[in-house]
Amino acid sequence: MPDFKYLFVGGCARSGTTALTHLANAHDDVAIGIERYNSAWGNKRLTPDLFEEKRFFEVRDTDTRAPDAVRKRLEEFKENHGADKYATASVRGDKNPMIARHYDMMRENFQSFKIAFIVRNPFSVALSFQKRFENKNDTFRSDGYQAIHDWNSSIRTTLAAIKEGMLFFVV
Repeated sequence: MPDFKYLFVGGCARSGTTALTHLANAHDDVAIGIERYNSAWGNKRLTPDLFEEKRFFEVRDTDTRAPDAVRKRLEEFKENHGADKYATASVRGDKNPMIARHYDMMRENFQSFKIAFIVRNPFSVALSFQKRFENKNDTFRSDGYQAIHDWNSSIRTTLAAIKEGMLFFVV
């Protein structure tokens, strides 16, 4: 059994946080949502009670900007991992691509957690941002210049958190 109860996945957006979440979920003892609680992250209201099984699978419209997409992801989670996986997982959590903005809230609200933080080449991140920015059918509104700013900010904030003793897996 791990020495932590919650595992959160993050990094700069477009760095592979979703792929890392899928990889972590391949472990029998791990059950992590994919941007399950965007509103709670943004409102600084992410708390352990949200990760109780019944609440985790009860998607409220106020939980996220895209409740239907979250419901679909949770159904896929059950299909891919079995309906009982969440109940038996000893580690639960969520993925937030800009997790570095929320370290203070996490320290206040969770006692036993680690962060899996993925770092991708900043130029690749910028190209990914720019490609989505230029796609007229995409609602992603940040360009390559914003990517470099976000990447630097996430790295700087994460390094400071590591120096303060927060526990990370860096990929």
